[in-house]
Amino acid sequence: MANGVSVLCARVKVEEKWMIQTLAAAGVPARPLPPTSAPLPIGPVPSGPLAAGAVSGVSAEKHSVANGVIVDRCADRTVAAAVIPALRAMGRRVIDAGLAATGNRLEIASALAAAGVPLPAMLLATSEEAGLVAVAELGFPATLLPLDPGEPEIPFCDRDIAEAVLEHRAVLGSGPSTVALVQAGACAGSRVNVLVISGRAINAPNAECANLAESAAAVLDASVIGVSLARTERGLVVWDVIPVPAFRDEIAAHGPVIAEALLNLIGLIGDSAQNADVAVQLLLMGELPGVVTARREVANDVVLSA
Repeated sequence: MANGVSVLCARVKVEEKWMIQTLAAAGVPARPLPPTSAPLPIGPVPSGPLAAGAVSGVSAEKHSVANGVIVDRCADRTVAAAVIPALRAMGRRVIDAGLAATGNRLEIASALAAAGVPLPAMLLATSEEAGLVAVAELGFPATLLPLDPGEPEIPFCDRDIAEAVLEHRAVLGSGPSTVALVQAGACAGSRVNVLVISGRAINAPNAECANLAESAAAVLDASVIGVSLARTERGLVVWDVIPVPAFRDEIAAHGPVIAEALLNLIGLIGDSAQNADVAVQLLLMGELPGVVTARREVANDVVLSA
């Protein structure tokens, strides 16, 4: 089995391209890997083409889907929620956003609330009527968050907007359209999105934001996650989480730190402080922001998912 890293993504965006270049500069073969190019087996891995790597869309010599590590960067969260458990059942170790990788916003909020992580006032609405009661109780502005973490939130500035949106969702008729969280406030323009990798807040503006983002990541057992923070009447709260965070704007300022954290996470840098320090210096010397020039043997194939 060839050593290497695959970036599981439907499209290679800026972040995925940067990952591939960074890993390649570290001496690790890296390639994009579409998550929906072929079917995945359910249950024990069969013999034949599926076990040999055909499900990954590449030859058996280049990749085996039955082994290795997956870092989730799958933009389609419906696909990711199905693929990640299937790959885990096939023996893969998955590096992802923990509960946020496969769970919905209700499950995520419930876990955070149970752990005492500060959240906005929120209510679960399972119908148009319940949604109107929720916004009446919470007041305006309010925000509707569909259960799927990949779905954009909808701000309610007044009752007319709330009625129109909730009626439209009710007309759609299905459970996913009628069930949602309603949060007090609307903080789209005043939020801070903190990237947390391996328990470390990379771009937090202050210690308060770093501590809260890291606490949320720990509760969700997330290896890589974006945590959206907002200042409300309750103080600083976790407004939402981002299973596959964008970080293209952070590469210029934090590229070496992000690369070091990712390489440590997938086991390409040793655990000792000395090795980490050397890695940082190599990152700073690279031609690309955050590119490593050192080489280290990789025991298993690695898959990164977007």
